[in-house]
This record gives sequence, structure tokens and C-alpha cells, in this order.
Amino acid sequence: MAKAVELKESMSADQFRAEAAKTKDPNQTRRLLALDAIRDGKSQASGSKPAAWIPQTPRDGVHAFNNHGVDKLINKTPPSRQ
Repeated sequence: MAKAVELKESMSADQFRAEAAKTKDPNQTRRLLALDAIRDGKSQASGSKPAAWIPQTPRDGVHAFNNHGVDKLINKTPPSRQ
């Protein structure tokens, strides 16, 4: 099993929940709630449940947030489908 990735300290659990309440993208909402669960001290495996992620995905979500912030948690339309 891969080692858990630390979630950077830039946002609190309350801030993740507030962002989740504001977003209009359901996938971003689920991802923010999963990161909220991780911030609250749950394991990345249990944090994956709100987002319906497989166990590897929370690690990927943590990397995406750590490197690019909340906006990276939105599904982007591939260029070929625009």
C-alpha cells in the first residue's frame, strides 16, 4: 500500500466545507468533502468514501490540491470535446 501524502496546511476542514457549499460542480464538491474528512483526521481510505474514490484516488486528490489548489479539483472538459 502506498504511503499517505500529507495534505498541506493552507485550508482548515471548515474552509473545505465552505468551498464545497459554494461550488456548482458536484465532482469538486465530493472531492472537497473527501479532503475535509482527511483534514479532520480520517485516513485517506475513509476520506475516499464521500467522493466515491478508489483508495489511490485520495492520494491523487491531495497531490492535485497541494500543487494547484481548489480549482484543480474540477473536472475539465478534454480539448477534443469542447
